Amino acid sequence: MKLLNFIIMVIFAFSFSAKALSQNIKMEYRCKKVVATGERGFYRFFDIKLTSDGFYGEVKFFSKRRNKYFIQTFTGATQSSGYFQINSRILLENRKSLTKQGFINFDKSSQKNVNITNYLQKGIKATQGARFCNLKLLPEKIKFIDKQKLKDDKARKIKKESVLKKQQQEAKLLQEQKLKDDKARKIKKESVLKTQKLIISVQKSLKKLDLFQGKITGKLDNRSLTAFDKWLKNNNYKQTRLIDDVIVLKLKKSAEAYLIQKKAVLETRRLEILKNKRNEINVKRLADAERKRKDDEAIKLIETKRKEMEIRLAAIKAKRDKQNQENALLLAEEERKSKEAKLAADKAEQTRKDEERRLAEAILKVEEAERKAEEDEVRRLKEAADIEKKQQEAKLENERKVKAEQNKKLFSKLETKGKSYIKDAQIFIQDNLTSPNMLPISMAALELKKALNSNNGIILNKAIKTFEKKMREFSDFYEYRKLLIEKRKQKQQDLAKQKAEAEARRLAEEAKIEAEAISKIKATFTSYKAKLVKLLSISLSVNSSVSEKLIPIIQQIDNGIKSNDKAKLESSLNNIKKLIKSNNEINKYINGEPKKIKKSKNIPKNIPKKTNVSLKIKETFFCVSSMNMKELLEITKMWASFNKISEQEDFYKTIAPPDTKCNFNKVDKIKKLENEKKVSTSKDGIVTYVNVGSKKMKNGKIANYVFFYRQVK
Repeated sequence: MKLLNFIIMVIFAFSFSAKALSQNIKMEYRCKKVVATGERGFYRFFDIKLTSDGFYGEVKFFSKRRNKYFIQTFTGATQSSGYFQINSRILLENRKSLTKQGFINFDKSSQKNVNITNYLQKGIKATQGARFCNLKLLPEKIKFIDKQKLKDDKARKIKKESVLKKQQQEAKLLQEQKLKDDKARKIKKESVLKTQKLIISVQKSLKKLDLFQGKITGKLDNRSLTAFDKWLKNNNYKQTRLIDDVIVLKLKKSAEAYLIQKKAVLETRRLEILKNKRNEINVKRLADAERKRKDDEAIKLIETKRKEMEIRLAAIKAKRDKQNQENALLLAEEERKSKEAKLAADKAEQTRKDEERRLAEAILKVEEAERKAEEDEVRRLKEAADIEKKQQEAKLENERKVKAEQNKKLFSKLETKGKSYIKDAQIFIQDNLTSPNMLPISMAALELKKALNSNNGIILNKAIKTFEKKMREFSDFYEYRKLLIEKRKQKQQDLAKQKAEAEARRLAEEAKIEAEAISKIKATFTSYKAKLVKLLSISLSVNSSVSEKLIPIIQQIDNGIKSNDKAKLESSLNNIKKLIKSNNEINKYINGEPKKIKKSKNIPKNIPKKTNVSLKIKETFFCVSSMNMKELLEITKMWASFNKISEQEDFYKTIAPPDTKCNFNKVDKIKKLENEKKVSTSKDGIVTYVNVGSKKMKNGKIANYVFFYRQVK
């Protein structure tokens, strides 16, 4: 029994030996700052698993310079020689080794088989590159570490806030300076525009004074200055280059006076020309009057001669009354000539008057034409000057717009790049406050910011090239920016992946919703069909009009069930609902299922009388089914009412029960009808007979059958 207890105790001791000898303790790894190279100091706290043979621990830390996380492992073990040796490695996050053996050199223990806890509590010195480090085991209760950490965090926070505040103050000063510069530029621009307007006004006035013959450009060129000096000299003003509102006003008044004077001179000249023309007309009129006077004298002389001739002829006539006819004819001839001379004189006078009138009208027309031509010439010259001026202005405006558009496109193209550079510089400065290149990078970023605020593409292009040239000199910023670009690309890829996944989920959800809606609509179709088929089987023997309205509804339901298009299904469902509502009996049955359907007046209550005749049969219809005779008779009548085989097949597929079979045959023979009953006679003389009965089928079941015979008279 004692031996058994001893064995159990040994097994228990061995099973828990590792747990009993190991414990978790905190350890500190601290490295000092290297003043010569500028490498920062750091410290790291981590948990280790301490055993009697050694220890193991690891810590995860973030490197701002490389912008990623790393893992540093610490192991300590007693060597075969008896000395205690510590090793450390730096791993990537995937636990691949980054450093080689001996990257960190720890001092070996000076004695063999040391007490590990006491040895680690004293601290082990090490070198990591140029840094001097110390690895030390901490007591279990180290509240001072947390206090020191809080103190360091607070100091870093205060330092960061001071740097941020300084940057904000610098940004504010830059903003104020920018506002001052903008205001100064605006005042300067307004001054330049005002001066240009005054110069344009001066050039226009000098042009009106006929002192300036150049183009109106708004600039004081040599021609403009020469004309301006000449005007000052002509008006006894002091020689000056100052152009202000007073000078411009005096020039305008002088130009207006000169134009009035010039207009008066032109008017005087025109009046003199008109006066000379009128004098010429008066001379012509006097000449015409003289000519008229001479004509009048000639006429009077002719008249006097005529009178003398008449007196002479009268004397001759008195003396020679019996003078021959020749003298009389001579006298008549003389009279005729006298009349012709008078008529010629009258015609000449009228011609002269008409000529004078035409001449006066021609002179007036010439004067009017000259005046209009002069006005047209002045207007044409003015319009030509205005057109030339507008063309020059349009050309200058077009060139300005083209340059502005090119500048705007260049600025839009480079704006994102400039902002990206500034943002990268800000992130680098925030993460690397102790970098020796912090100040030059800040100054270069400020210059680039000014170029962005100028909204000028040329200035921005020049600033970006200067910034890129400077940045190549700062290797730490260049490497840091590469990491930032890679990080942005990864972020964009992740965002695109998330969007694609969200879109796929949305499409899947929409497809699911649509499938559920289609399934719901088809379930409604199935429910409607079950009720409508049941109603059809009832109405066949009661009311054929209801059956006729049910068939197209059932056909439409079958067509709708075949479709998988949601829109078509919804449209078909709405149409079916309308058809159901349009018939009161069908609607009541679907919604409340009435107990009875009103019987149709068209169905005969009594079976037709038998016949015993021999007729020529053209068509036969035959149906056999297990349904009752009345229903079978009604469905056979309906099936036989269709003339096309396709319509009969559709009716058969839609209405006929599974155990109903129908056939149609066209015949041309004489058949003796004995037990058949006459059903109807149409207007065209087509007579239909029917024969009904029951027979035993091959499967042993009793089935009803119906024969229809159609005879044409």
